[in-house]
Amino acid sequence: MILIYSFMGHSLRPDNLTITPDFVIADGTHNSGYVLVSDTGGVTSWKNSDNIPGFKTAHYVGELWAGGVVAAVWKENDVEKCLIVALCDFSYTTYDPSDTTYPTTQFIWSDISATGSATSSYDGLVNSNYITSQSSSTSTGAYICLNYTNPDYGTGTFSNWYLPSVTEMQQVANNSLKINSAINKYATYNSKSIQPWDNSNQYVSYISKYEPANSLFNPLILNFNYYWTSTEVMNANGTSAYAISILNNTPQIIHKDSANTIRPVRVVSETVIKTNSISQSSGVPSYNIYLYATISGSGDLIVEIGSCWNGPYLASAGYGVGPDKLSIPLPTISNNKVVSTMIYDPNIGFGYGDLTSYVNPPFQLGNLYSIRPYVITSKGDVKYGDQIVFPQ
Repeated sequence: MILIYSFMGHSLRPDNLTITPDFVIADGTHNSGYVLVSDTGGVTSWKNSDNIPGFKTAHYVGELWAGGVVAAVWKENDVEKCLIVALCDFSYTTYDPSDTTYPTTQFIWSDISATGSATSSYDGLVNSNYITSQSSSTSTGAYICLNYTNPDYGTGTFSNWYLPSVTEMQQVANNSLKINSAINKYATYNSKSIQPWDNSNQYVSYISKYEPANSLFNPLILNFNYYWTSTEVMNANGTSAYAISILNNTPQIIHKDSANTIRPVRVVSETVIKTNSISQSSGVPSYNIYLYATISGSGDLIVEIGSCWNGPYLASAGYGVGPDKLSIPLPTISNNKVVSTMIYDPNIGFGYGDLTSYVNPPFQLGNLYSIRPYVITSKGDVKYGDQIVFPQ
């Protein structure tokens, strides 16, 4: 038995607190990866650290992941999202403009003046779709980015790229140091030592036109130091859009028919599995279970989808739901698992889909079982959904 005393007006200083032997707080809901948290009333409970907003992130700026390099990380409704920038520029510069060894193609923003519909400062995908809807030109930066599919740099091939908004491109420019470092590591590991690097006719290049061969920045030629964004300028009669000066990361107002550099981006999310429901087939004295779940995400490549379970646990032994009953351990793929039909959306790599898993020992009536869906990524990471104890 553990007794915890509190003294009004006093606190325990960590520099003079000694607990021998080890101090353990356990109530049956604790588990690996769980954190003891307190609400505003001081009531504590064990929470999965993956579901605590801001507690930790699975990815980091400068990570080579999801077809490119992570340029920003944030969370929306506890779902981690990342801005991924492509390893490829579509425009290149060299010391000598007459050198035709490398392509120096640049792209216009649009061949049509319009205003008011591609003005989002943060949603480059919405802007890009508008630009291509109001112009049939295949020479716009938005068209090129929307139709880009990255080569496989070891983290998967994806096709949901777009021309970044003004703030998205600023995030890329702000973190160019970490992004360039990741690209440099890729170049080193793959023996690509000149700029740009030829990788099966696919080019890879630094932000800011950094040249690894001599550790110098190329002298930027004409408008080659500007990256187009998909954000047009309001109240400019539809003639201008924003580009980011890579020299000082500031927005520049440039006429839409000017030619500038482009760099595709995409927003990806961590794989999230939500258990929707579970049902029991008829049968006495045994039955089968159908688990229904929704899987979403656009960053991970999934190699296996299924459900895992453990049990049986006897309700008479105190297992089950309730404060005075023992908690059933979380099932893992090291217990029992059933592999389900793969879900794959080629437009966004992994994408999203519904999982219907037929779990079949069969189960015995009168016993309790623990079930939850899982996915295994191409990196070998196992991610689990919500646990359900059945029958409920």
